[in-house]
Amino acid sequence: MYYFIPIAGFCWSYQGYDNKCKDYVMDVVNKTDCCSLNSASVAYSHKNISANEFFMYEYLKQGAPDCQRCHTNCSTVVCPVSEKCVMREKYPECVCDPQCDKEMIESGIVCGTDLKTYSSICKMRHRNCGKGDNVEVDYKGVCQNSCDKMKCPFKKYCIYDQNKLPHCINCSNLCSSSKTTKFHEICGTDNITYPNLCSIKYANCFSHDDIEISYEGPCRTVSECGMIKCSHQHMCVEDLESTSGFKCMDCKVGCPKTNITICGTNMKTYSDWCDMRDESCKNRVRIKTLHPGPCKNRHIF
Repeated sequence: MYYFIPIAGFCWSYQGYDNKCKDYVMDVVNKTDCCSLNSASVAYSHKNISANEFFMYEYLKQGAPDCQRCHTNCSTVVCPVSEKCVMREKYPECVCDPQCDKEMIESGIVCGTDLKTYSSICKMRHRNCGKGDNVEVDYKGVCQNSCDKMKCPFKKYCIYDQNKLPHCINCSNLCSSSKTTKFHEICGTDNITYPNLCSIKYANCFSHDDIEISYEGPCRTVSECGMIKCSHQHMCVEDLESTSGFKCMDCKVGCPKTNITICGTNMKTYSDWCDMRDESCKNRVRIKTLHPGPCKNRHIF
């Protein structure tokens, strides 16, 4: 029989209700080092464990006997940043502590950059703490589905994302002189030639439009894909939804899933924008987002 032979003992994530320790953290550790981890539930066992026993304890989730919790109250617990220790069911636990001030608590309803409505900035910070995210305030009030229904803060303008959902962004200094010299001319999906990418972003800010790049170079009369050159990560598709006629789409670039259902201009419902893009690339015809949410009386693709 083979044994792990730690100098001291084993460290575990927690001790269950059956008093057995579970979720192995480390071995060859003494009790002081194990219990100094930033966790209120960490537990320690000093018994030598055979390979067979470790397999049963860890991989079969049976748990290790002869162990004990490091902390029985909050006085010895060091929680991670933005968390605090509280007693729950007779044991200490590290919970979120977003440290809201009075202004955050009394801020009123806000819409987060995750497109969810929160009763206050403090509630949003609690959500960030619990999920480890960094959601910020997009604008005050209930989240809307149209720029016409919302008022952006000072110096911010409403634009739509790829899901046709509105956001407030700061449009100032998008096109400084240092940026305009770095890019070549590009043709937008509105068939207007722009000096660079930031110029398109700037135009979007004030038009509430979703102008995109059709292809590099000045706009011209294009009757087929062979007349424009796309980069190695892009593919030319027919663009019936714009005045430019054709567009280089990023068909070979990774696409992060959003799980936001949208309705395409072909009146098909897609589980998210990535699925709609993939169909556009497959058929070599661009599909745009008509509106967020499913199309009426249509199936999801």
